[in-house]
Amino acid sequence: MNCEQPRRREKRSSSPLSIAFTIGAAVGAGVALYMAPHSGSEMRRRIASGAKTAQEELSEVAEETRGALEALAKDARQTLRQTAWRLTEVITATKEAFQAEADALERMPADE
Repeated sequence: MNCEQPRRREKRSSSPLSIAFTIGAAVGAGVALYMAPHSGSEMRRRIASGAKTAQEELSEVAEETRGALEALAKDARQTLRQTAWRLTEVITATKEAFQAEADALERMPADE
């Protein structure tokens, strides 16, 4: 008897979505080149200008995000400090309550 389990076929194909995306990108690029109303040098200049604008906007967004994250971190540290302080107070109050109860039990006369 052959007790070996059948081998599973490995899937090496790309997902339909990635194939469709790739085909769409290629067709879009071809149409853009075909329909381009400007010369190659003009298009390169426009692309470079657009890339520079996008880079500047991305830098602004990154700086705003950095500032927001710094503010969030500051708030988180403050909240953590406040929580730790409150927790310390609660622990101290609990210890004092237990100690008071233990003292009260020690003062009680023992039943004989």
